[in-house]
Amino acid sequence: MCGVFSTGGVFPPVDMATSSEVPEGRLKKFKYRGKEMSLQRQQRIASSLQLRKTRKDEQALKRRNIKLFSSDVVSQAPVKEANFTLDDIIKGVNSSDAMLRFLATQAAREMLSQENNPPLNLIIEAGLIPKLVAFLKMTSLPKLQFEAAWALTNIASGTSEQTRAVVEGRAIQP
Repeated sequence: MCGVFSTGGVFPPVDMATSSEVPEGRLKKFKYRGKEMSLQRQQRIASSLQLRKTRKDEQALKRRNIKLFSSDVVSQAPVKEANFTLDDIIKGVNSSDAMLRFLATQAAREMLSQENNPPLNLIIEAGLIPKLVAFLKMTSLPKLQFEAAWALTNIASGTSEQTRAVVEGRAIQP
């Protein structure tokens, strides 16, 4: 028997195999056939968990780059977007100018807040940890304290050696 379609063409007969004759490996290639319901549920849960984690990480990164404004001396200066190199950061942190120290510390924090491969070891090797710890003690400049604490937290969140460098810099008690 030949099948006739609306186009008027005649085609050879199609042998429709029953599902019992189809190999099980072929059934598993389809979306739901041949898969266990519990396995499908586990995959959905894992997928939704991964999506939630990704969304949470994205929101945390957005919060990391928040600019805070207040009435202290540092924030009264005009906000200027400057791209600091590591050398500029080192010079700024060691400067006697409070505004330059703040901007350099903020640049270091922003550099350490990068999503992929922040230069934690470069900051440690540059010897900035003792200066950042000293900034934590400057109660008259809360913005500088905030930026220094954030930078130290980012360094401490790295490997165990990087955390040890923060502890040895006396940012926290061992």
